[in-house]
Amino acid sequence: MSSATLYGVAITIAFGAFALYSYIQLYPRPIPGIPFNIEATSQVLGDIPARKAWYKSHGEVRRWYQAQCLKHNSPIAQVFINPLNGEPSVLLCDHREIRDILMRRHGTFDRGARERQAFGALLPEQFLSIQTPTAKFKFHRELMKDLMLPPFLNNMNAPEIFQKTMNLVQLWQIKSRKSSGKPFDAKGDIGRATFDIIMAVAFGLDDESSCTQGQYRYTRAKDDETTNDISSSQPAVFATAPLSAQGQAILDLTDSIHIGVTSMLPYLHSWVALRLPPLRHAVKLKEELIRGHINAAVAGMPISNEEAQEKAKTALELLVLRERSMAQKTGRRPNYHGRYVYDQLLGYLIGGNDTTSNTLAWGLIYLADTEGPQSKLRISLQEAFEAAVAELRSPTVDEILKMNVPYLEAVIEEIMRLSIVIPVVARRATQDTTVLGHRIPKGTEVEFIMNGPGFLKPPFYVDGEQRTGTTKESPVGDWDENDINQFVPDRWLDRKNEGQDSFNALKGPMLTFGAGPRGCYGKRLAYMEMRIIVVLLIWHFEFLPILPNRREFGILENITTEPSECLIRLRVL
Repeated sequence: MSSATLYGVAITIAFGAFALYSYIQLYPRPIPGIPFNIEATSQVLGDIPARKAWYKSHGEVRRWYQAQCLKHNSPIAQVFINPLNGEPSVLLCDHREIRDILMRRHGTFDRGARERQAFGALLPEQFLSIQTPTAKFKFHRELMKDLMLPPFLNNMNAPEIFQKTMNLVQLWQIKSRKSSGKPFDAKGDIGRATFDIIMAVAFGLDDESSCTQGQYRYTRAKDDETTNDISSSQPAVFATAPLSAQGQAILDLTDSIHIGVTSMLPYLHSWVALRLPPLRHAVKLKEELIRGHINAAVAGMPISNEEAQEKAKTALELLVLRERSMAQKTGRRPNYHGRYVYDQLLGYLIGGNDTTSNTLAWGLIYLADTEGPQSKLRISLQEAFEAAVAELRSPTVDEILKMNVPYLEAVIEEIMRLSIVIPVVARRATQDTTVLGHRIPKGTEVEFIMNGPGFLKPPFYVDGEQRTGTTKESPVGDWDENDINQFVPDRWLDRKNEGQDSFNALKGPMLTFGAGPRGCYGKRLAYMEMRIIVVLLIWHFEFLPILPNRREFGILENITTEPSECLIRLRVL
């Protein structure tokens, strides 16, 4: 056999071996000792077909993850959901281990790749798309830090939250009258009110530009003839006032994130969608909106940083001021129109609207349909705000912020616990490590399941020897298994000998905002919004129960998990 022939045979064998190796690598490769679906290992797509079937049947995918742990009766499991990649994703259903990793083991785990892929096409230069131990992440944190400090929250955010909520109260008063006691879907109203809040805080927004005020004028002028034609067994339906083109663009881009959340190819799928109509036009309008506000803020910014800080009234003004001061410290020109400025602003708008609106929608459902907590909360508020009761007025924003009302804190915390608007959070192991006694190789994606066992279902048993030392020291307790899936705000209260209650945030697991360095950036703003909004709504309305056969809704998935509708039936107080 000639040397040329031998060379050809060798090349063919080598190529065949490489092709066989590559093909084998496509098949799932389980981590030893961690439960998995055996049928998934016999197909290149692993668990993807099963996950797709679940989505088709249920309309959402996040509960599929907890279903796998329940199927295997284990606090830890593994699934194969990465296309053309045999590496598993590990599922963790244990609140102590999750909390420990988030708070104490952030040197071993960082932001998950799937989350970065889900948001990366729309927000490539925002927190969610950046790894933690990098100069870039620190730069972005520094750029945004003023927006969550008490001076800005108390002096700028709180008054806007109060005013925009009172606009919502005004809208619901007229809708309650026009609906003649019938329920109506309030989800859109809630979303527009929280959108008004974040737009006002970010850019400045007068009532003439308010979505809620626009809806009020629209409803007052148009809807009498519509609601009078509705039978008593059906909810009242109100026509929706159109939004501005730029405002609608922001909401459309927010809704587009569901593509990355549900797709098996999140970045690619999102990237393509953003370059096709109508999202391509939404991106253009978003860029024009932010560019115009930046130009106006820069043009009006005082030369002195101290004076500019004192006069800043919006998040955008603080952000461009921070960009200028950081540029001065490093001897560079300010990059006011840098991609990172636009992405952080858009992320601020999206995060400040979506999470709060959907949490509040769930909360109103719980308060209306659960006997007891709403009345107890109203009594607690009336006792706390005696002057407002005596003077026949609403509590002021300062009164709401300063007053300690333990049951109010408990209601808000219970709403957040039970709604679990962000039920799955991902982290990636940055080095070989161990979780519950199992080896987790470097690069493994670990999905933290926060809507299943330990949170809303009885926890799995875990041998104490499998836990790390820091996990054993966790101060967080377990919930009573008898009512773990029910709306019980009292679970958050400690009873004192004097008969007074105190709120205890460590009574049991609640990780809606995550924890540690990658915990939710907007947590303080979210709590402030919930506090002011809940007080004002409970003060002005009684939310009446909806018949069980009318409380039928699906679950929608975007950044957060939301009800497809939020029917409310009101009695104006």
